[in-house]
Amino acid sequence: MQREYEKGLVSIGFPVYNGAGKMRPALDSLLNQTYQNLELIISDNASTDDTERICREYAARDRRVRYVRQQKNVGLISNTQFVMEEARGEYFMLGSDDDWWRPQFIERLKEVLDANPSYSLVMCSVQNVSLSGEFLGEMLNTGKNDFTHRSYGEVFTMISNRGLVHHILGLYRTRLLHDFLRQPFPMCVRFDRVFLCEVAFATKIYSLPDVLYHKTIYEVSTDKRYHTEYIKVAYQDPKAYSIFIWAVVHRLIRSRNIPLGRKLALYPFYLLSFFWRWRRVLLKEWIKMI
Repeated sequence: MQREYEKGLVSIGFPVYNGAGKMRPALDSLLNQTYQNLELIISDNASTDDTERICREYAARDRRVRYVRQQKNVGLISNTQFVMEEARGEYFMLGSDDDWWRPQFIERLKEVLDANPSYSLVMCSVQNVSLSGEFLGEMLNTGKNDFTHRSYGEVFTMISNRGLVHHILGLYRTRLLHDFLRQPFPMCVRFDRVFLCEVAFATKIYSLPDVLYHKTIYEVSTDKRYHTEYIKVAYQDPKAYSIFIWAVVHRLIRSRNIPLGRKLALYPFYLLSFFWRWRRVLLKEWIKMI
């Protein structure tokens, strides 16, 4: 059965675990957007701190907030996919409990999608800050980081090789996003990059140069930040990056969102190039397994 989406509504997915000490600025910046037709879907991953009380406080005073508490810790990846699948609006964006957004973030990004129907994802430039608020630089969507007028293969190369995964935090057309989720997020390192590799071949991505998003950067590694989650196991697997590389190839081959003609025209060259760029990592892991 075809899902119906509320026209003009922006769904914001907000997965959180033990975010009581940092989440208020994030929630306030989302709810105080200049574009007000939104729903905020909070999925509390069985937090053990004051997160539940804070979330219920926000839900009680703003009817746009929908609070869900998971019965058990389902992990970062599953909790992220949950809020995406719960979206009811025409558009979707992913929030984070330690970041914040300028008031025009949603309005500006939505204007881009409304004016460019051939694009299904748009993201602005990003300012990086430390936990203490210290400025750490910017990731600007200009020059070599601008996706807007690049070919599908070029964007795939930029994502798979250089990362540029901040685009996963942009504004999507929800219908296409749900089509992508027919293949769940892979349980591997850099799962967000795997997901974006499919997006790169399936649709056009718009890069807005304006800095409208502030991202918190941590000094500790991902596996240490999420030491209680499956992602830690994924990073400690001796075959971690081999699994990541095969996850990209597997997802692209199985994707129903990428036209067959595009697959036949682009895959042979770009997938071989992808393997070649990662050859040293693959070789090191394979040698360790011998």
